[in-house]
Parts: sequence; structure tokens; C-alpha cells
Amino acid sequence: MKIEKTKTGYFVKLRIRDPYTDRVVQRKIEARTLQELYALVEQAKKEIRKPPSEFFNEQQQQQSTCFKTLGQVIEYYTTHKKNMENDAILRKVTRDIGNTFLSDIAMTFDKYILKLSTEKSEKTKKILSPTTINRYKAHTKMAFNFVKNRGLIENNPLQYVEFDFEESRDRILTDDEKERLIEIMLKKKSYLYWAFYFSIRNPIRKGDLFNLTFENLDYNKPKITFYPSKTYERVTKLCYLFNIDDNLLGYFKSLPADCKWLFPRLYENGKFKKMNDFRKHFINLLSKVNIENFHWHDLKHCAITSMIRMGMTTRQIKDLGINFNDRIIDIYYHPEPNDVFDRFYKKTV
Repeated sequence: MKIEKTKTGYFVKLRIRDPYTDRVVQRKIEARTLQELYALVEQAKKEIRKPPSEFFNEQQQQQSTCFKTLGQVIEYYTTHKKNMENDAILRKVTRDIGNTFLSDIAMTFDKYILKLSTEKSEKTKKILSPTTINRYKAHTKMAFNFVKNRGLIENNPLQYVEFDFEESRDRILTDDEKERLIEIMLKKKSYLYWAFYFSIRNPIRKGDLFNLTFENLDYNKPKITFYPSKTYERVTKLCYLFNIDDNLLGYFKSLPADCKWLFPRLYENGKFKKMNDFRKHFINLLSKVNIENFHWHDLKHCAITSMIRMGMTTRQIKDLGINFNDRIIDIYYHPEPNDVFDRFYKKTV
């Protein structure tokens, strides 16, 4: 059994002969730590060497499990599905309609979605966008499909739920808006200033940005490398971001030695910690300078547009490893009228 080190942990290819069928069974096992890997290997060995009669009895017992409410379905899903135990949407669905019986869930869920679509959120005081509504539908349907595929329920009662139409965002900051936003950030000494300064020049998702550490930074190039948490490709590629000027380098060097994050938040006690939810703070900054209909994610539009206006081609942007194709780049690029003709020639085949 040869253990291999991967970018996310450890991997092993297990080969064991089944004592009851005399055939070699192969399992591929991945884990973040060696301890977890060894535990999964032992579990796989027990499953492979289990007598057929014992396995059949377990299957029968599992299939006889009866889920009565939506909350029970979600609990099973979040317990057995990796990385779903802290899903905020499913937690809210459980709180709101978790006690609904499965026989009534189709009608109750429709009413619940209608309520979410028409009433303002308690947290943001705004009506949820079609994208957020679709997440509620998708996450709940996935929970039912997960349970159904394991033979624990016969049908998915939400299988015919349709998704709302999502309008693609079409927003970048004007030069005047950038100046006003930077001015208010400096005036208020906002902890988002350097994250904003970097993101408006480099296309990166919010989650990836605040996970960057000094291990991702190369002072000599200079450049930042990272593996994106979300990609349009099957294979995750290493991404390179090069738009790092002397101001950013000076900022990185000014961070204390015990701070591991490149874009941390400084708290009142003088400690640097990983950036948490900053949405309310960012909304307040936008409101002070009268900027409407702008989200942090729109900074990716600003960065791609800025790159192309500086002369970068589609091929050069793809070479950064950000896993953008021509269609995605065209969505993020916002040309001015005079740019349209030039853009045709800048697309490198």
C-alpha cells in the first residue's frame, strides 16, 4: 500500500482480495490527514471482508429506515455528505420548515419559496435575489436526491421544482466611483482597503482571497499562486496573479510576523485574524459614497476589464490558470464603445 501526498492531503490505492468471491477489490481513498486516511483504510478492509449475509442484513435494515420530516432528511444528508455539515441554507430551511411531513413537503416548500421571494430578509432588509432563491431550491433537492439514491425514500418530492431565471450581472465601477470608494476607505481606515486594492487589479473570488497566506506569495517575481476553490474545469489548475505593485509589497512586508494571512482583519485588541463576514461594512462604505447595485464579486468584472484595456489578450488571461474560457471572459469584460472593434483583434485563437 503506497501512500501518495497530494495538494489537499493524502491518497492511497487499496487492493484486497475478497475471501468470499476470491476476486481482487480495488478502492481509491483520499483524506486530509494521515490519521484519517488510516481510519478510512481500516473501514474499507472491514467492508470488503464482511460476510455477504451480514451485508445483506444491513442493507435491508437501512432500506427500512423511515424519514417522516424534512428535517430528518436534511440531518442525514449533512451528516453523511462531506463539507455539508455547516451549510447555512439548509440550517435555515430546517429552522423554518424542518418539521414538515414529507407527504406535505411539495406544497409547503412552494409556499416557503414564495415567501422568500416576496418578503425582505431579516438580515439584509432586502428581497432575496433569484440566484439565492435557486440555492435554496438546489440545496434542498440535493438533500432529497442524496437520500433517494441510497434507497431510503422512494421518490424525491421536489424533483419537479423549477429554478428561477437569473440575470447575469453587468456592473463595473467607473473611475469616479473608484476614487470616491478609495477615498472613503482611507478616511474611515477600513480594514477592506488592501483587499479592495488587490481585487480591483486581480480576478479572484472572495473566498479564495481571504484564504491566501504568505505561503502563496512569492516576493521575487512578485506573484501569488493558489488553487481556486471553484472552477469550471474538471481538473483544478494552479492560478497565477501578477498585478502586485510596490504599494502591495510594502503592505505585505508591514504585516507582523505572527500573521499568516495576506489580507487579515485587525481587531480592537490589536490581533490579526482571518477575515470573516464583511458584507455589512462594505455596504455601509458604498452607501456613504452613493454607489448602488454593486457587490464585492463585481470586482472580478473590474479586474478582467482592466486587464484587457491594458492590452492583455484572451490567451494571456487563460494562461494565468484562472480556468476562464472565452464565454466567461466575455461575461466579465465590459467594453467601452471604442473598445469593441479592438476587442475583435485581441482575441487570440
